[in-house]
Amino acid sequence: MRKIILLAGLVAGGVAMSVTASANNWLLYLPAILAGSGGGTTQPPVTTESNNWLLFLPAILAGSQGQTPVVTGTSLNDTGIIATVGSTGEEDANYGRDKSFLNDPAAASGDVDGYAGFSFTKLAADGGELAYDAASWTCVRDNVTGLVWVDQAAWADGDKKSWDDAQTFASTYGSNCGLSADWRVPTPKELMTIVAYHDATNSVDINYFHLPALPIFWTASENVSNILNAWYIGFAGGYLSGTTDKDNPNFVRLVHGTALTAQLSDNGNETVTDSSTGLIWKQCLEGASGPDCAAGAPMLYTWSNALGLADTEWRLPNIKELQSLVEYQNSSPAINQAIFLGTSLSLGVDVWSNSPFAGLADNAWYIGFDSGHSLFAADNIDTKKYVRLVKDAP
Repeated sequence: MRKIILLAGLVAGGVAMSVTASANNWLLYLPAILAGSGGGTTQPPVTTESNNWLLFLPAILAGSQGQTPVVTGTSLNDTGIIATVGSTGEEDANYGRDKSFLNDPAAASGDVDGYAGFSFTKLAADGGELAYDAASWTCVRDNVTGLVWVDQAAWADGDKKSWDDAQTFASTYGSNCGLSADWRVPTPKELMTIVAYHDATNSVDINYFHLPALPIFWTASENVSNILNAWYIGFAGGYLSGTTDKDNPNFVRLVHGTALTAQLSDNGNETVTDSSTGLIWKQCLEGASGPDCAAGAPMLYTWSNALGLADTEWRLPNIKELQSLVEYQNSSPAINQAIFLGTSLSLGVDVWSNSPFAGLADNAWYIGFDSGHSLFAADNIDTKKYVRLVKDAP
């Protein structure tokens, strides 16, 4: 979705500057240059509090030459959910990049660079950008995460691989789409970024990604609670599971780019910032508080009641935001317990998102933090689960 704050012009000394998109490396330093343009020899840092727009200036200027701006490794994709099932105003569709298409499927489908808030660019085998309506392409660049994905027009059973063979396939994969031979099997977090949760049958933007008849794709993560199994995503629904034996053949979609990993920091005020996503989390589950989350106790909520906890500052996370906290090298629970205190196997295992499930009425998505799964059947919204609230960083 190419909705960017437009910069009418950049003037230096009264002379308009012309930017050449093919030689924009210097643009990466422009935010710091402008932040320090007030004089002096020391360039002050660009702060998210006062100079947020400067962080996007390289992308804005690159986009002025017809390129699709790329924000690399700093954002999660939205979910593609634009429909609400209730009237609280606190559901997934009311937040994020998808919000512009709230309850307007025709407009979301007609957004040519990706369904709703997604933004993709088709790439040729040599890395050249193709038109959105190109009939054939080799890779897809995600303009939100900066990741590049291999695509193929047809998937056959012969393309399936065991989990071990998928890792070998990635390690021996050559250059493609103008990129070096550093392709890999995606992590669960990375593969989930392209899931489109508005469709429970083809849970991806089918104008950019082809799917096989049984769209189950491996991730790079084994299930640490049972190392005979590994994690996969089923793109008929978007569910994430670690229950499949590594020897079972599944598809693999390779990815290239900077790995998406959480960058957590304890703010010392019962909140946690993830600089990789620009999100601030409550350190304690709702109902608990204090520096070690020992005051009170985590409480259980129905989905509707959980949505009602949102205010002008805090809200329920969507399913992708919540999944970004999962650490698949851990289990029981699969979260960083040194940062998120008071989380144990007996407390906070199942945590609500604000994302309704498109495939079944009265169901919504949640993450089970015992291992990190999200379920195809989600769970009935009248059941009770725990809540961890989130807000966007300023």
